Amino acid sequence: GSSGGGGGNRRRALFFLVHLDPTQASWFAKRHSGELEFVNSLASALRAAGWEVEESGEIDEVQAYMAAAAARPEVLANTHFFFDVGTATNFYDKSYWSAIRCRVRVLDFFGSPATGALDLGAKAMARGIQPKQFWTPYPNRWNEFLGFPLEARPPTPKKHQGVLWGKMLEYLQGHEELIRELGKLSPLYAVVQEPHPPAWLREAGVTVRPLMQPSEWEELVAESKYFIGFGDPLLGPSVMHCLAAGTPYLDPVFSNPKAVGSGMTFTSQHPYAHSFGAPLVHRVHLDDIVEVVATVKRVLSAPPVAPFVPSVMTPGGYKAKVEQLMMEDNFCTTNMPENPADSDNTRVARPRGFNLRNYAAKRSDTA
Repeated sequence: GSSGGGGGNRRRALFFLVHLDPTQASWFAKRHSGELEFVNSLASALRAAGWEVEESGEIDEVQAYMAAAAARPEVLANTHFFFDVGTATNFYDKSYWSAIRCRVRVLDFFGSPATGALDLGAKAMARGIQPKQFWTPYPNRWNEFLGFPLEARPPTPKKHQGVLWGKMLEYLQGHEELIRELGKLSPLYAVVQEPHPPAWLREAGVTVRPLMQPSEWEELVAESKYFIGFGDPLLGPSVMHCLAAGTPYLDPVFSNPKAVGSGMTFTSQHPYAHSFGAPLVHRVHLDDIVEVVATVKRVLSAPPVAPFVPSVMTPGGYKAKVEQLMMEDNFCTTNMPENPADSDNTRVARPRGFNLRNYAAKRSDTA
C-alpha cells in the first residue's frame, strides 16, 4: 500500500512480542539483548520509511485491533502483524485468524525448520503460517533472512588485549584452565551481569566489568585484538559488531551440534560469522587448549584486519531488504469475515480510527 493519507491506505505495523509485556520486559532485556536489537532495528526502519508502528504488550487490545482490522479488507491489506513464536499462540483459536494469518510475520531469532517436532514454530506452521513468514537475523534454509543494520567502524588502534564473550558467569564456568592460559598471553576483559565475580577470574588476569551501554561495549571490542566465545550465547549480534570493528572472532566449534527448542541445530556458536573465515573468524575447539592458545598467539601477532559488514547488513542493504520484504504479500489469499467474533462469542466493534489504544477502548461486549 501507499504511505500517508487516511482510511485504509495508511501503512501500519503492529508489534506484539514477549518483551513488550510489562511483566516480562525487564527479565527479557537482561537476557535477550540480541533479540531486542533484531526487533528494534526493524521497528526503526519501518518508522523511517513512513510506516505507522504500534507496539503493545496488552493482549486484549491487540486482539481487538486485529479483529477490527480483519473486518475491513482495505485496512488489513496495508497492515502487518509482527509476533514472536510465543505470542502468536494467543490467536490461533480466534475466528479472525484465517483473515489475518497472511499478514502475520514471526520474528524468530533462532529460526524454525519447515519440519520437525511440534514446538511453537511448527504449531504456527500448522495454523497456516508459512516458513518464509518467519524472519530471522541470520540465513537458514527455511526462513526469510532479514538481518539487522551495522556500520563499519573507522579503524581503531588495537591494544594487546582480548575480550571473553559471556555476559553471564555460567558461560565462562568450566573453562577456567583455558582462561588462565589466555591470561598469560595478554590482559583480558569480561563483561558480566553478576555483581560479585569469583576470585579466579581476577587471578587469571581478567578485568571484570559490569554490563555496559552498547556504545561502551562496542568501544571495548573495537580496541581489542580478539574476541572469543565459550559456546553461549548462541548467535549473539556482538560477533557482527566485532567484525564491523575489525576485531577477529574465535568461534567455538561443537563436538555435537547444539539444538534449540525449534529443532534448529548449530555446529558452532555463530555459524553465520563462521562462514566468513580467516582472518576475521577462526574456528577453535575449546576442549583443545593447545589449539586455542596457538590460535590466539597467531591473532595477537597478526597485522590489523579491515572492518567488515556483509552487504545485506549495511544501512543501505538493510533498508532495501526491509522494503523488499514488506512488499511480499503473496503468501496466501483469504476471505475476510464481515463481523469477526472472539472464541468467547464477544464481538469487536469497528472503530473509526485505527489507533491501537482506541481499539481496546471501543471493544463491545454485546453478542
